[in-house]
Amino acid sequence: MKKTLKIAFLAFAFLVMGRAHSYAVLIVDTDIPSMISGMSLTPTQYLAGEITLPDAKRISDIEGWIDQYDQVATSLTLSIYGDAGLIPDGNDLIFRNTFLVPGCGGGSCADWYGLHGMSLDLGPGSYWVAFEVLAGNTYDGAMSVIPPHPLNYAAFYNAGTGSMAWWSQGQAGFGLRVYSDESTGPAVPEPSTIVLSVLGLGGLAFKKKFKNP
Repeated sequence: MKKTLKIAFLAFAFLVMGRAHSYAVLIVDTDIPSMISGMSLTPTQYLAGEITLPDAKRISDIEGWIDQYDQVATSLTLSIYGDAGLIPDGNDLIFRNTFLVPGCGGGSCADWYGLHGMSLDLGPGSYWVAFEVLAGNTYDGAMSVIPPHPLNYAAFYNAGTGSMAWWSQGQAGFGLRVYSDESTGPAVPEPSTIVLSVLGLGGLAFKKKFKNP
């Protein structure tokens, strides 16, 4: 009898507490750039935008507004650097991974491309999201450069020449979207569900009692 009641209680507690559900929230959104033409990215170059997080976030997805020149899919690297003021801190690489940009059948194929399912924890502060053409990457295309709100700055770097250029906030041009995982908290059952569950578990315990006196 006691064992049955214990199991019933645990089942009821699990029902009431439920599970926490998570969903992606758009926390940085420049929207589609109004200026499509921009900086062509070739090997050893990157284009980065500065973002600021007011509190800790678990980053799930990052996308850039990217144009593709090739007819076949090409690879591009997304990196996250620490902040060194007006430029990324090249000595503080926080994250790096490669993704594919689908091939273009002709004309302009600009769209949102990037990494998904990242689950990257970042604390409050400023970071630089960079789209890089590293050794082994095959990307051949372009991204717009003028950073719109909510980005503060954008930077272009050419490792081949060691040159750096940066832009302050201006007309919409650099396209960036950053998503974070947010939790809705435990799912709470409807009152009617709770009542029916209590009656069902009570009936189970009552039946068990008279079956095994």
